[in-house]
This record gives sequence, C-alpha cells and structure tokens, in this order.
Amino acid sequence: MQAEAGYGIGLGAGGLRGTPYAGLGLTDGARDYRIGWRLASAAAKPGFTRNLEGTRREAANDAAAAEHGVILTGQIRCKRERHPAFSLAAA
Repeated sequence: MQAEAGYGIGLGAGGLRGTPYAGLGLTDGARDYRIGWRLASAAAKPGFTRNLEGTRREAANDAAAAEHGVILTGQIRCKRERHPAFSLAAA
C-alpha cells in the first residue's frame, strides 16, 4: 500500500508552485517513510520540476537496522514545435 499527502503553494508571480509532502509505504517486508518538497513551474508545459526527498526504510520485523536516503531529482520539458512535412526527390 502506498499513500501520499501534499499541498501545492503558489510562489509569487514567477509561475512556480511548491509542494511539501509526506508519504508512507507498507509491504509485507518493510515500512517506508518519505518527506519532501517539489518545486515545479505552474504551467503544464513546457516547464520543469525539482524534487528533494528524504526516506527511511524499516524492516517490518525490526530485525535489521533502518536505512536512510536522500533523493534529488529533476525534469525539464521542452516545447516541441511541429515542422511541415517535407520530402526529397532524386532526379
């Protein structure tokens, strides 16, 4: 089972949106906890996203030590322009 909750916040007139969030993942073998912040352009496309997330994974039976991690990801979307079709002909 996976669950996540977050709330988007507009960040000024620059068209940016920040989203703090927290998540929980449960499996038969482990529990995962996540907390992070997403920064994205408010426009659907083109735009960018950045994500900073801290994680903690615990074994379900507490037999192993907890694992911790930090993840930084990013994505840039570019506007794709359509060009008219063309053909080449040999004479």
